[in-house]
Amino acid sequence: MQESLSATHDQNARFRLLVESVQDCAIFLIGRTGQVETWNGGAQRITGYSASEITGKHHSIFYPPTEQRRGKPAHVLQVATDEGRFEEEHWRVRKDGSRFWASVVITALQGPAREPIGFAKVIRDLTERKQAEDDRYALLSLERGVRARTESFRCPGQVENPRRDFAASTAHRTGPLPRTSALTTSEGTPPFAKLAPMRINKRRHRCTSGSAPRSTPRSMRMASAPKRSGSSPTA
Repeated sequence: MQESLSATHDQNARFRLLVESVQDCAIFLIGRTGQVETWNGGAQRITGYSASEITGKHHSIFYPPTEQRRGKPAHVLQVATDEGRFEEEHWRVRKDGSRFWASVVITALQGPAREPIGFAKVIRDLTERKQAEDDRYALLSLERGVRARTESFRCPGQVENPRRDFAASTAHRTGPLPRTSALTTSEGTPPFAKLAPMRINKRRHRCTSGSAPRSTPRSMRMASAPKRSGSSPTA
């Protein structure tokens, strides 16, 4: 019997040492009326309260004033008593008055006759994750706002024109795109209007630029002329 009690005492001591050494989350016990009974290193790191400062204080000290007035500290203990557990993510208050986004789990503890004897409370600081989520949501909201504002500049029923949209989006940097009608000479005519017309030599199937078609040599014309019938060479 003595050995069993000694083993139980050793287990409790090791468990208490384990809880007190945890730094990532606050683990402590609350009495039936809500007073803090135990404290660990993680609770001190997260909330700023030392064990001597917080022991015996009501756990409502971690809630914002608005939730204290609404009676939420007592409500969460009642829910944990009725359902065996209460869990939420919400704002909590540190010793210096700053807020942090907390993951809170409250578990009801029962005695041998299943009577409530208190609560175990675990708090984790998720402020950095909350801030990252808020920043991402703000960025998405800004992107949707810019897209909606851009769409509002387009007239109803207007057909999308990539060249026009590109010109409109870059006009403030490069100026408007030049029009074809603006490409004129000082005389008011397009510069390509003075180019010599291209003509095709049907016989040779060759293009010439502004020059007259070449004449056929006389010797070739005489050789290719048809001979007259019934004619004879002169003596």
